[in-house]
Amino acid sequence: MKTYHYSVKFNGFALNYHCEFETVFTEKEQIVSKARNHLANKLPEFGFTGDDILSIEIYNNERETIFKWKKE
Repeated sequence: MKTYHYSVKFNGFALNYHCEFETVFTEKEQIVSKARNHLANKLPEFGFTGDDILSIEIYNNERETIFKWKKE
């Protein structure tokens, strides 16, 4: 298992939310999918919806970016 992290910026909130998750997946698409599922399960806890997301960054322990997205 390898640990990955994501940072999410929400509309109307000054700070980013940070989470981590573990996976055995090694392919970028699988890691991104796992992160999206993890985040989807966390949204109610955070008090936001998917429409509130302004940006997402997924990275590994070495701080290498796996995926980056920004709402335009």
